[in-house]
Amino acid sequence: MHIWPLSTPLKNIVLYGTSIVLMKGVSLIILPYIATHLPQSELGRLETLTTIAVIISIIFGLSLHEALYRFSGTAKKIQQHQITADIFIISIIIAAIALPIIWIICPLLSQLNQLQTSSLELKLLLLPLAFEAIVMVVLSALRMQEKARLFFISLPAEPYSMHC
Repeated sequence: MHIWPLSTPLKNIVLYGTSIVLMKGVSLIILPYIATHLPQSELGRLETLTTIAVIISIIFGLSLHEALYRFSGTAKKIQQHQITADIFIISIIIAAIALPIIWIICPLLSQLNQLQTSSLELKLLLLPLAFEAIVMVVLSALRMQEKARLFFISLPAEPYSMHC
């Protein structure tokens, strides 16, 4: 017996909306906490690092999830799986290329006086961004296949969502 019967599209909307609210809500809760517990110079450093991370995530993401929506969404059912697989393979190739690039640029970025960070700190911050395209393609594929529950369970962590 269902307490609150909803149609499938409404259930999906509720699950997707809840996922996004939870994902963005974490940054809305954590940001004031961080702002009150960090000195001004550390908060500025954090903001600079966050901005660098956002820019790099945009570069390495290449909006492949948008391409998946565009090309797979308009294709016939038979072609959708092939298009999804092709875009997923491209995202894996991007990750394989991005990892050494990040490994190389971290020591260069750490030498900037304004950042005042070690190469290790930058690597720990930026290396997960190499996998940005893979995660976004998988989450987009889940949306396209109407697997809202699986999307909600995998609740995409967005560590750089301070810029809501």
